Amino acid sequence: MPTHFDRFTCGSCDSYLIPGRNAQVRTQSGHVVVTCACGAHARYPYQPERPESKV
Repeated sequence: MPTHFDRFTCGSCDSYLIPGRNAQVRTQSGHVVVTCACGAHARYPYQPERPESKV
């Protein structure tokens, strides 16, 4: 299954997660935390963008 589909499917109840309807998506210290309406959590790492330096 492609990653963009797998990350928006709940591992506990197998429902498709729609942010704002049945899922909350939050960022927390280098991770994206997705919370399903059933209460299950999934965490995925991310690299925050670095601001470009002005020389």
